[in-house]
Amino acid sequence: MSTQEEMVNQEPEENIEEAEVIEEPISREEKFLGIRSQVEIKKPQVEEPSDLDIEIIDDRPEEDRKKPRSQEQKKADRVEVEEEIDDVDDKVKKRINKLKYEFHEERRAKEAAERLRDESVNFSRKQQEENQRLKALVQRGEGALMTQVRAKAEAELDKAKNQHNEAYESGD
Repeated sequence: MSTQEEMVNQEPEENIEEAEVIEEPISREEKFLGIRSQVEIKKPQVEEPSDLDIEIIDDRPEEDRKKPRSQEQKKADRVEVEEEIDDVDDKVKKRINKLKYEFHEERRAKEAAERLRDESVNFSRKQQEENQRLKALVQRGEGALMTQVRAKAEAELDKAKNQHNEAYESGD
């Protein structure tokens, strides 16, 4: 036997030693039918340390390597900003509040414009679908009308031919 065959033959033996067999309780139905359930739980294999050295390199620029701020840091920053605003003169407070208001007004206006755009797109789409539906309805109606007119004209033509034949035969 070669070394590879020996290793292949050894692996199942190692796995058998590592697996733990658990028999589940048998229900009355399983006893009656003769069914037995076995569950194998494999124990995790311990990995051997490898000779590979893994080095993780962060290729982001230095200023982007900051850790994300936690909720506590964000809350502390908000408190700092509020305290800083409280310390500022009334004119500056008014100016800051005015800028905040203008900023929020712009944002609300953009959101309203976006909603209006979405609604107009939906409306035009519905109108186009309705227009297509109505065009199809008109085409079907025209087709039915033409069929009826054609049938009526053919019936009148047949009637006129019959009257002509009757008149011809009677000598009128």
